Amino acid sequence: MIYLDHAASTALRPEARAARDDVLALGPANPTGAHARAQAVRAALEDARESLACDLGVAPGRVVFTSGGTESDNWAVRAGAERGTVLYSAVEHPAVAVPAEATGGTVIPVDTEGRVDVTAFEGLVVDHRDRIGCVSVMAANNETGVLQPLAEIGEVLGTHCPGCIFHSDAVQAFTKAVLDVDAWGLGAVSLSGHKIGAPVGIGALVLGEGVELTPLLVGGGQERGHRAGTPDAAGAAAFAAAAHAALTDDWERVRGLRDELEASLGAEVEGLVVHGQDAPRVPTHLHVGIPGVAADMAVIACDMAGLAVSSGSSCSSGAQEASATLAAMGAAGDGALRFSLGWTTTSEDIAAALDITVDVVRRLRG
Repeated sequence: MIYLDHAASTALRPEARAARDDVLALGPANPTGAHARAQAVRAALEDARESLACDLGVAPGRVVFTSGGTESDNWAVRAGAERGTVLYSAVEHPAVAVPAEATGGTVIPVDTEGRVDVTAFEGLVVDHRDRIGCVSVMAANNETGVLQPLAEIGEVLGTHCPGCIFHSDAVQAFTKAVLDVDAWGLGAVSLSGHKIGAPVGIGALVLGEGVELTPLLVGGGQERGHRAGTPDAAGAAAFAAAAHAALTDDWERVRGLRDELEASLGAEVEGLVVHGQDAPRVPTHLHVGIPGVAADMAVIACDMAGLAVSSGSSCSSGAQEASATLAAMGAAGDGALRFSLGWTTTSEDIAAALDITVDVVRRLRG
């Protein structure tokens, strides 16, 4: 199987597996306990926190481990909504869009590349600044990989709305693109472990300097009072190890493979549309539209031929739904396919994926 669905979940890194197994080898213990084994597990948890914080350039106390990106997104948005209106971009992941919409949030429009227009955004902020509690704009889109101008957005908020929470879902961007929490004025950043090579079920919310959010989960004083529940020390260790390894990966090699696939598909598939082609993107994503081809049929046909791809977001239990991202960009959803590369992707994978995709398109169009 040629696996080009790394945006959904990527392979467990050997460094993450080893770090997880080292903690599990300590034996069963709750890191909040007082005995020696519990304290050993606690030390592993705090080592992981310090490692991740160091890689992010923040103080360890600002890293709160969670169950993943969805929990982190929900927490930031719901806590931000307590302060006022939530402004969120039209291309946000449902983990942001659904709770934001439920609280009566305001949508920030995007251009045809899927990016927030900073000038238009500034006007929106000025109009709403007296009631804004939170602004949520993702770092990189989970479908197209398009990067948002977070630094410029942060400058606007620092000028017009310094008291609001600036949140970013950085699940797809972390380790693959620049992420400067403090320089960009970010108050909360969501991360997910299994997108970078850690196990499923571990993530983090990174808080800005001096930022305090009402806990989403209550009932205990774990995670310095930020999140109730027994921390997953083994998962945290794996997450930190995966992040450290991913930050040293050669993502330019991956970008080269992505660009090769993009160019080859453009040459072989008539009418191919690359969504976000003219915008800065993370090196791993290629989202295309293929006129005359049904996306769900293309995904199934590719799978039967030995190629794992998706039609977009992997958040709907396998359901093929219309893409809110493409709709916000004013793009047609015909034949939408997302090829997402990862740290294990090879040139042989790309060559095989090209052959399979071209054959599938030919058969479906035929």
